[in-house]
Amino acid sequence: MAGSSRLAVPDYIERGLHTSKVTGSVTEEFVEVAGAELLPPCHPKLAVALTALACFPPLRILLSWFGPNRDVFAIIMKGPTYLVYNAPRFLFGRGKRSAWITDTWPNRDKRLILLAKVLRLNPIFVSYRQSAERLRKLAPHLDWVYVPEALPRDHYPSKPAAEREWDVITFGRKYMEHHEALKAGNADGVIKYLFRDDGVHVASTHEELLSALGNSRIAICVPRGVTHEHAGGVEAMTMRYLQSMACGCLVLGETPSEMRDLFGYDPVVKANIEDAAGQIREILANWPEYQQLIDRNFETLMRDHQWRERAVFITGELKSKHGFRVTPIEAPVPAHPGYDGR
Repeated sequence: MAGSSRLAVPDYIERGLHTSKVTGSVTEEFVEVAGAELLPPCHPKLAVALTALACFPPLRILLSWFGPNRDVFAIIMKGPTYLVYNAPRFLFGRGKRSAWITDTWPNRDKRLILLAKVLRLNPIFVSYRQSAERLRKLAPHLDWVYVPEALPRDHYPSKPAAEREWDVITFGRKYMEHHEALKAGNADGVIKYLFRDDGVHVASTHEELLSALGNSRIAICVPRGVTHEHAGGVEAMTMRYLQSMACGCLVLGETPSEMRDLFGYDPVVKANIEDAAGQIREILANWPEYQQLIDRNFETLMRDHQWRERAVFITGELKSKHGFRVTPIEAPVPAHPGYDGR
């Protein structure tokens, strides 16, 4: 079996309009930076069946003898389940295996560690600092590297504040206490609030969501650990914060502890649940004061939190510390002080 000097990266699977679009952008930009080969996605049912077979070590060894001898790296933005959908790329053939994974919540730890063993992953890059710290204790034989989410290359529409149609937008999962308080305090409808309470998203496509953000002054963002018990209190800087800032929104909500460290200051205005509507009115009445924070966040985001920088760091780690056959098009960069992963 011939070896390959190029890193191979599986393409994303179309399974959710907004997430898959972001995953596709992140994957394509990584492939470009790493000088990698983009592989077509696998059939999900085949992937699940092969993962089950590979749980038996003799069959796992047998599968490794079929396919090319090449190194594989995957972008996984929906947790361990999506590792399974890429299983054939990891299981067939020999070579080194690795992945960058988001949504690594505590209730998924056992599954993630098992899949890392079955799919021969090492190192494993995770996007949440608390997850990296926790997983190092649970599986110290593996190299867990913290590399947070960052903004992929895309078009982020942004109107001047005075031309934006909406004062506030909440999208995806809601911070219900704040949402209900804002609705109750805005009975007169003076605050133009974009939301949906019927289980439907405020935007049906990735482009529509970014357009809505670029047409709103304030975006409500809180960590999943605030809204969902299964997150185990994990506070992570996720894409909703970054996209809101890229579209020129003032971010109102709760600041993930890791985000404060990554930005070097607090980029989020803390939400006042006791007087949600009153706080919004105060912000809108004193907008020039808050515009300074919006501008500072945008500058920091564009300077320090672009996905391309993360991709260059990851390829450097893969090559220099783990011997992956990868030829990045850019020289490795030092890790950002907030995410050296060690």
